[in-house]
Amino acid sequence: EEEEHHKDDFQLLCMTCLYTSIKIHEPNVKLSAEAVAEMSRGVFARDDVVEQEAALMKELGWRMSGPLAMCFTDRFVDLLLDMDGSWEEEDAAHLRWACRGLCEASAANGQLVSCHRSCVGLACVMVALEDCGEED
Repeated sequence: EEEEHHKDDFQLLCMTCLYTSIKIHEPNVKLSAEAVAEMSRGVFARDDVVEQEAALMKELGWRMSGPLAMCFTDRFVDLLLDMDGSWEEEDAAHLRWACRGLCEASAANGQLVSCHRSCVGLACVMVALEDCGEED
C-alpha cells in the first residue's frame, strides 16, 4: 500500500510538471487543471493538481526558466508567415529548420549568454531569412 502511495505521488508530480511546463512554454495550448485531473482517470482531482503545482513552485522558489531564444524564434516566424501568406509550406519548413539550427548554435556560444533571448531569436530569424533568400 505504501508503494502504491509513492507511485500516486510520483504520478501527480509528473502530471503537474507537464501541466506547468505547457503553461509556460506553450502559450497557445489551453490546458486546465481540470483536464489534467481528468487525464488521471479519477485518481486525482483538480485541487490535487493545483495544490501540487503550488508546492512545486514553492520548492523551486518560483525560479522558472523564461522563454528560450527558440521560443521567440517560433513566434517571430509565426508572425512572419501570418503577415506574408506567400510562403510555400516547404519553404516555411526550411526556414523553421534553419532557425532551429541557428538557435542551437547560439546556445553554445558563450558570448551570447548576456544577450536578451528575444534579440538572439530575432537575429536567428534574420540570418535564416537571409540564407533562405540566397538559395532562391
